[in-house]
Amino acid sequence: MYRADLTPNQIDALESILGHVLSIDELAHYNSEHSDEYGYFLLPDKAQIGGRHLLLLYSACWSRGIWHYLAHYRPDVVERYYPVIILDFALVLSVIRDKRFPVPLFVEAAWRKADAVLFTPIGESYGPFSSEHLLRMVKPDCKTVAFTGPNQGCWWPVCELVGEHGAINLFNEGLNPDQVIDRFRDKKFDPKFDLRFAEQMAFLKGKQSFGSIRLTEFIQAHYRTHKLFFTFNHPTYNVLAFCADCALALMGMIPMGDEHSLSLPLDSISLGDIYPETHYEFEHYNLRYPMRYTAGSEAFYERKIHEAYARWKSNSA
Repeated sequence: MYRADLTPNQIDALESILGHVLSIDELAHYNSEHSDEYGYFLLPDKAQIGGRHLLLLYSACWSRGIWHYLAHYRPDVVERYYPVIILDFALVLSVIRDKRFPVPLFVEAAWRKADAVLFTPIGESYGPFSSEHLLRMVKPDCKTVAFTGPNQGCWWPVCELVGEHGAINLFNEGLNPDQVIDRFRDKKFDPKFDLRFAEQMAFLKGKQSFGSIRLTEFIQAHYRTHKLFFTFNHPTYNVLAFCADCALALMGMIPMGDEHSLSLPLDSISLGDIYPETHYEFEHYNLRYPMRYTAGSEAFYERKIHEAYARWKSNSA
């Protein structure tokens, strides 16, 4: 079902069951467990937002961190804008498979109502969820700002899918997972950091061509002195604050600058797991911030090496 299939009364009924309003006052109580089945939230009416402009956040779980930043550190923004998360994009694929609700209708309605949209570019393969499609829905005076998804996996010795280079090289030489683990423990493992860093910075720069925020410059300037990623697709709060600050500047708000973003607690909101830190990356990159997340490191990377071997074996079959 899409927009043409529904009457106005059906649309109203749909909106009454899709979720709840995520207001600025509810933010302190919000986390992923409290979201509704699909991660959608009803749009407020003008009375609820008190005459403020509607700011739509359309992204993956990064929206939660940006939301938190606006609520706790940018009162100048929430005086003018009412931020609403309508979608945790991590759920899009499961929603596409479930046709009980005309989801594209709801997403389009949100974009049509928005006065400003901060979004992660989403490809045409996602059809009615794609950025190109939804940008055609906005009002002529709506401000739209794209930001590149902050993904990087070159900060740990082994990282699934995007950072298994060192392990795969050894598998190609005939070593089994236990032998690779022995090298890892003996500090004789080569994670191929230089190659991975170059690859992933180039990939991120390529993605930036679809957005408005230059994240690579921020990473290049600060990665030695500040922890910037917890996992390959979960940045620290500082990175999300930087993305939000840049977006707000493009919307005409006063930018707070890098130092403001870097001064905030890096784990103000949890987006998932934290990959353990090791001496491999600290020594290679000459990282100068404290090593804080080391618990379970040996078991974690043993598991990652076994997982990498399973993928390598499957691909080699």
